[in-house]
Amino acid sequence: MSQITISLPANALFEFAVGKAVEGKEEQLFGQYFPQVGPIVGSHGGRPVGGFQVLSYPAGSAEVAFGALFLWPSRAAYDALHADEAFKAVVPLRDEAMSVLNSGNFFDTGAGAEVTLDPAQTYAIVMADHPIEGALLALPAATDTQGRDFAGKTLSILPAETAPECDTRFEIRMNPPA
Repeated sequence: MSQITISLPANALFEFAVGKAVEGKEEQLFGQYFPQVGPIVGSHGGRPVGGFQVLSYPAGSAEVAFGALFLWPSRAAYDALHADEAFKAVVPLRDEAMSVLNSGNFFDTGAGAEVTLDPAQTYAIVMADHPIEGALLALPAATDTQGRDFAGKTLSILPAETAPECDTRFEIRMNPPA
């Protein structure tokens, strides 16, 4: 299985988003909404860097089943997407097909970084007040993050077997590249 290399440019925003589809609406979400929204996201400088399955999520949080990681050149680019009439036209497809959506959780890429992830490996994404020791990638929350769930936290990605058990841990498996 191919490895996934995520190259983070300097001074960009890394977005963490998770969600769950309404049962029976998966085709609407994955077959209609995502193919239509992808080019719109790209026209604003957004770029998906990897999708993943959520194997476990923090206790007490909404049940989520999948997620995605995006790169944005700036918060203004993300905001421009949400003001775009073409985006607004496809949002009802998404909203009707998703029971949970937690997006707009931004983390600063700082000087930039690169991480390679194996779709056969299980990873943990941990949100904590500090970088987790042994993290393959650790990014601080952006000061202008839209999502407030992880404001002031650091996103750390590390192999699940080395990640601490905590109440802000998502266990994931990256989707193989298309």
